Amino acid sequence: MRRVFLWLCGTLLLTLPTCAQGDAWQAAMDAGRAAASDEARITAYAKAVELAADFAADDDRVHACSLALAQVYDRNSRPDDANQVISSLLARRIRALGLADPKLATTYLAIGDYYLSFGNFDVAKPQFDRALAICTKAYGEGDPRLAPCYTGLSEYYRRKNDPRGAVAALQTAIALIEQGGGKESPDLAKPLMRLASLYQNLRTLPEAKAGLTSSEAGITPPWLLNISSGAGITPLWLLALPEAEAALTRALAVLEKAYGPEDAQLVEALQAMGAYYWYAVRKPEQGLPYYQRALAIQEQALKADDPQFAASLQSLAALSNTLRRFDDAVQYYRRLLAAQEAKEPGGRNALYARVGLATALIRAKQPTEAREEIDRLFTAAAKLTDRDGYYTRNDFHRQIAQAYHQAGAYAEADAAYGAWAECVEKTPAPGRGGVRMDPLVAILTNWAGFYRQFGRETEAETLLQRMADRYAARGTVPDTALVALAECLVSQGKITEAEAQLTRSTSGPGAGYRPIAWAEALLPLYRGMDLLNAAAPLPRLGRSLSVVELEIASRQPGAPAREAFAAAEPLLRAVKTHWDAAQRSTGEYNAHYTNYYNALAINSYAAALIMQGKYAEATPLLAKARELAEAAQPILLPGPQRDIRVSGNSVFGELAPFLINQAALRFRELQAAQGAPKDVLADVVAPLEAALAERAALYGTWSLQYGRVLINLGAAYAAAGETAKAKKALSEATTLFAGMLGEEDPAVATLAARLATLP
Repeated sequence: MRRVFLWLCGTLLLTLPTCAQGDAWQAAMDAGRAAASDEARITAYAKAVELAADFAADDDRVHACSLALAQVYDRNSRPDDANQVISSLLARRIRALGLADPKLATTYLAIGDYYLSFGNFDVAKPQFDRALAICTKAYGEGDPRLAPCYTGLSEYYRRKNDPRGAVAALQTAIALIEQGGGKESPDLAKPLMRLASLYQNLRTLPEAKAGLTSSEAGITPPWLLNISSGAGITPLWLLALPEAEAALTRALAVLEKAYGPEDAQLVEALQAMGAYYWYAVRKPEQGLPYYQRALAIQEQALKADDPQFAASLQSLAALSNTLRRFDDAVQYYRRLLAAQEAKEPGGRNALYARVGLATALIRAKQPTEAREEIDRLFTAAAKLTDRDGYYTRNDFHRQIAQAYHQAGAYAEADAAYGAWAECVEKTPAPGRGGVRMDPLVAILTNWAGFYRQFGRETEAETLLQRMADRYAARGTVPDTALVALAECLVSQGKITEAEAQLTRSTSGPGAGYRPIAWAEALLPLYRGMDLLNAAAPLPRLGRSLSVVELEIASRQPGAPAREAFAAAEPLLRAVKTHWDAAQRSTGEYNAHYTNYYNALAINSYAAALIMQGKYAEATPLLAKARELAEAAQPILLPGPQRDIRVSGNSVFGELAPFLINQAALRFRELQAAQGAPKDVLADVVAPLEAALAERAALYGTWSLQYGRVLINLGAAYAAAGETAKAKKALSEATTLFAGMLGEEDPAVATLAARLATLP
């Protein structure tokens, strides 16, 4: 017994330093992850590598800390140091294990993943190949233990934009897992979730289905955004493919059978399924129960400060905002803030939780509580003195301003935009000197868009001119800035000044986000409309680009206006031709984005034809434009999670421009043919009512876009003999524009006169 006792004591004495060393290693790794700077991360991870020197060579902690240190070195342009760390790691593992030990494959796989994270494909691929060769030699072809090697190869192919190779490798891994553990093995869950994300890429790359890799086809698709964590990879964007849904459903099923319906192992699959419904199917309400179920499991299984728990609260808060359940969002953000403050008081995660809470309170119409949280937010954020803190504060100002804007608290929004601008201008970026250009341009663009929504074009012009001047001081004013300024000038009838701004462009006709040639081609169209508008002024077009307004279209153009419309026709035809021939991306979103641009170009061209009475030519063009726009709308406007009212531009995906042009075309045709009022009701009023409903949803009922449709609808109702409806529409429009532009504005007088003529 004494010998046994002495042996146990010796064992304990040998074990205690090892346990203490393990704790110290974990503390160093935690310090590296939480460090505020890369210098501190290097110090912490280097300490972890030092402590790991006494670990067994096959301990996974050895390469975990080494690769973490190498990654920080690489990020700081110290590749020699990074390579030295990796070489030392590999040499140590080979000395301890030999070249044929399958445990060495784990290191090669980890190193392969490391190089993939930097896009170094040429170095990454041999690591995966070596791992597969070692395991194949040790276990034999077709052994289930080869599955991790094929999973690694699948990730290599995915990142290299070869979805065919990625799917094939992952399907091999799944087959091997099934062979070893059966078709209901819980080990299938993560590969199945990865497979679901890969099916999305097969959808965006039709060439892959035909047997071509993306590199052979010369294509670079927009890849799926993923979040990597210790639990694996959670897909955040999946298209509504049956294959993807089936893979996710099966992943959840195998986990439920293995662990039961309330086990923490199910959380990742539940979140993936929730994301599928939220982003892919665009039915966020169907994703909500999956997120709620995941959170309920975590509440029982995890500590309040667990990172996964915080991630679930963040997802549910964002999803509640999407569903406009703002009171629910407030509660989730309160819990998230409490968890983050408990873990690191005043830390960055706590600050982001607080800005989420503040914006949720704004949207939930709780102004007093929102103001208190905003004050706490910026008091705490003032302590962030590094470069990242500068941009973090700017982002907080942006979120607050846009939340007020979206919530309809316009006075508070104006003040918040001003506070954002003050923050940018008075706080130089650390280490850069002076005021940063890009943040200032962002605030000026957003603030100008806010003013333009309410017809405050003079104030918007001042901001946009200031933005253009900032760019000019740097060298070149981009087309986007010139076009934005020109649109604002056009909205004030300053056609000549708008033309002068566009001539400042230094790019070619087809260059830029919005080709300058298109904006130049639109000017004659607007000049003609402005001439028609002069006799009885109405609120100007604002951001209703490419649209023939019904009220203006009903007027007969004189010679100068006819000349302007004739001058616009060939220019707009050339723009249409440009977009007809523009190369389409194989990515679904980008392809529809281009198609919607094409639809707007066709709509513009049709507008010039309508104003010249060329109805037969305009009719098929409008049909084509609407067809393209209707196909693009479900992709570009994915549902209630997008509130566009803070945008400085018109909504990409709205159908209203096409509906209004369609109504104007039919109205002009009926005028020429002296059509019956019932035809006006059927062919003109119906599309305008649809446009009004859409703009109410997208822009709100206190906006230029909504107001102009009201004017058109009032004219259509009057022509159709629907006097009561005409009075209601014109009365609402008069009130709206009097509030925006002031009682003395000539446009308000025109509307009042129109209203007075109705019996």
